[in-house]
Amino acid sequence: FVTSAPSLCVGVTSISALMSFSILNGADYIEKYGDGRWQDLLGAWAALVGIASFVLGLCGASKLFQFIPRSVKQGWKLGFAITVVAAQTAGAVFNKASMVKELCALPSLTTGGPPISGGAAAMYRLGWMLVNPQIWDVGPVALTALTFMILTCSKLLQRIIAVPGIEVVIACVVGTAMAVQFQYTGSVVGISPAAPATQIADDVSLARVLTSWVRQWPWDMPWDELFACFGGVHVAVVSAIAFAAVDFLAILSVVPAGPTSELLGQGVACVVSGMLGSAPIGGSLSRSLVAEMTGCTSPLMGLVAGITTLILAFPQIGMLVAPMPKSVLAAVVLAAVLPGVLRPKDVLKLRGADAITCWATAIACCASDPTVGFGVGLMVHAAWVSINSLFKKNVRTD
Repeated sequence: FVTSAPSLCVGVTSISALMSFSILNGADYIEKYGDGRWQDLLGAWAALVGIASFVLGLCGASKLFQFIPRSVKQGWKLGFAITVVAAQTAGAVFNKASMVKELCALPSLTTGGPPISGGAAAMYRLGWMLVNPQIWDVGPVALTALTFMILTCSKLLQRIIAVPGIEVVIACVVGTAMAVQFQYTGSVVGISPAAPATQIADDVSLARVLTSWVRQWPWDMPWDELFACFGGVHVAVVSAIAFAAVDFLAILSVVPAGPTSELLGQGVACVVSGMLGSAPIGGSLSRSLVAEMTGCTSPLMGLVAGITTLILAFPQIGMLVAPMPKSVLAAVVLAAVLPGVLRPKDVLKLRGADAITCWATAIACCASDPTVGFGVGLMVHAAWVSINSLFKKNVRTD
């Protein structure tokens, strides 16, 4: 929670989790070795990304991020926002978000070849959903529309109840009440799964109690197996550095200044996440935009959100939000992200080569993933700079 921006939210995001799943070939690994070993491998990857982030921070790499062209940053942010929209739309219009995968058959680029995957698949499904509104489910669509209507009345509600972000609370409460009243059959938050039963240890010392959350210590992580997945230590390290840089871009999309403390904090958070057996930590654009929409004014927002999450983990408290429809939560995220997608003001101000670079970055992010999009953006910018320099040199020669 010690951040340089009140609205910055960090954590495991769907993008960072999916990118890690793809990089480590998670589907085949889980099928071959099971979920337990997958969590250990994923934790080692998160710790490696954390170490890379921390080293980059100590070397002052955060200052180098200030030299990233503005057109690449803006394009990456737009592409990242579009992927968030694609991820949330299914939950806003279907009883279960997974239904879109069952209903929408993905095409292949070649006859008899495998279907498209990754970002291209997500964009295809998004387009398919938008042009087929007749198959949307009535319940989630109605709750989504109700949530949007409440959120658009934010100024009126704040005049009545002078509490920043009260419209989000009211939208969630009203949506949950409507779902309970009309026996909503779509996906809901539900009760948090109970922790697996463990044998009570003889050692109940304070140190053991304080470290009971640790799944694996860094020195116990399967480093050899992780390096083997990449074909060598050097490839794994380079991949971790690239992943850490892209993760930090998500923070820069919220905190343009990007101080060193943010990069160091990302490193520590990723190592801790790895000790839990979870994916790398990164800046969450959707949660940060929701926090901004609620009117947060202090970095303590992160601390309050964290404590609230811990409280909700208790079954006695979590049962209060269990009937909340996921369509309402998806609508809240869409309400925060959509304005920047439908009318990206900073992007529309760009002209010429900057505009081309920006849109190329955004399209690459959507069609593949944020890491590839960032690389494509830098290459397009470098190409434009080279062509421009060569053109000017030829003009002077003539």
